[in-house]
Parts: sequence; C-alpha cells; structure tokens
Amino acid sequence: LDVKFDVHRRGMFWYFASLLNFVWDLSPRMLHHVENVKRELNFDPDRTIAMHVYQTGECGRVQRRSRGCDDYTPGPVFEEYIDAAMKLNELYGVSRIFLSSNNVSVYDEASQYPQF
Repeated sequence: LDVKFDVHRRGMFWYFASLLNFVWDLSPRMLHHVENVKRELNFDPDRTIAMHVYQTGECGRVQRRSRGCDDYTPGPVFEEYIDAAMKLNELYGVSRIFLSSNNVSVYDEASQYPQF
C-alpha cells in the first residue's frame, strides 16, 4: 500500500479514518467481551440510539472564571431529548436508548418513559 498515493488520491479524511480504524481495532479478547455485554443488554443496533444528556448548573465553573454568566444559556431539558427520541421512534422504530449523563436525576426522568 503506497500511503502517499492513497492520501493524495483519497484525501486526509480517508487517511485519518484509516488510522483511527487501525487504532480502535479491538483485540479478539475485547471483541468477545463486547459481544457478551451486548448480548446481556439485549442490544439491537437497529432499534437503539445512544443519548448523552450533559447538564450543568446555572453557570459552569469555567464560565464563571473567564467570562461571567451574563451570556449563559442553559442546555436543552430532558423532555427535548425525549421528543427527539419519539420522532426517531416514529421514523425508524427506535425503541431503546443507551443513556449516559453527568446528572443522576436524568436517569430518574428517563424511567418515566417505559417505551424506551
């Protein structure tokens, strides 16, 4: 494989995607572990979306130190995420959400939506 030729022909995006593909390639042992976890979670890639709900307080610590809070606008509330998930459900049949958040109360809110 002549990397210079391929980069010139295919571009830098292809080059970096190829590098990441190599770096992120899982070992057989880790791949086996991931497959077991997916089986335990009943993971269905055709019906599952990943949702990361990041919530801060009224004004993030970095904002307070650097610019103040005058221009602070809060992020979306959890219901807005669920509204988007409902649309995906209607369009594509999404029925599961793999949820991650920095706020424990988000998990409590999510439990109010048993359809996911």
